[in-house]
Amino acid sequence: MPRVFVIFALLLSVWASPAHADDRDKALKLFEDSDRAYKAGKFEEAATLLKEAYGIYPEPLLLYNLGRAQEGLGDTRGAVESYERYLKDAKQIKDRGAIERRIETLKAQIAKQEEDKRRHQEDEERRRREEEERRRNPPPPNDTRSPLEVYGPWATLGAGALVTVTGIYFGIHASNLHDDALATPIQRDAAELQKSAERSATTANVLLVAGAAIMAGGVVWKIVQLESDDGTQSAQVTVGPGQVAFQWSFP
Repeated sequence: MPRVFVIFALLLSVWASPAHADDRDKALKLFEDSDRAYKAGKFEEAATLLKEAYGIYPEPLLLYNLGRAQEGLGDTRGAVESYERYLKDAKQIKDRGAIERRIETLKAQIAKQEEDKRRHQEDEERRRREEEERRRNPPPPNDTRSPLEVYGPWATLGAGALVTVTGIYFGIHASNLHDDALATPIQRDAAELQKSAERSATTANVLLVAGAAIMAGGVVWKIVQLESDDGTQSAQVTVGPGQVAFQWSFP
């Protein structure tokens, strides 16, 4: 910026007519202030002062310095515009090629920024759609139950059904033995068959009652689980020697 400042000061002294002496002095003062602001890293202040100076005295070199200040400020688009106006308005520019290359570099930066912004917007839109989809169709909750809690009710129902079927078998067997006892002409053999029928009948009754109880326990267990999943109550199953105990509490 110091080199441009010297050239700008000389141009003011050569081109300015006495009628524009006040404008010349004001523009030169603003330019000096902008130079100090630029060197101090106050790019926004430097750009503001250069715009004001250019409004008073439209020297193209001011546009070049304005472009540099805008670059420091991060105003890439403004810098490109100022550089292009400088190349258009200035009469003789020794480093025109370097400035043109700088303009192309800045335009490439602008294109990348726009592409990054577009991708960011697309990513945000995709995340918004995914969030809406999750709200409409929430994933199933993680199953943290133990294997006993998952398969216990069904295993209990299966065991109860098996015991019941076995009881039915013994009941049918007892009925067949009873019929055989009635059909046997020998009293002694008939008495033995009748005793066997009674034992099978007793076994059948025990198994049928036990099977029904076990199946009822499996049904109750499953119902308690479903109600616990709804949050209406909590349940606990305790398995001990010769017994299965159910405990549940309401909120």
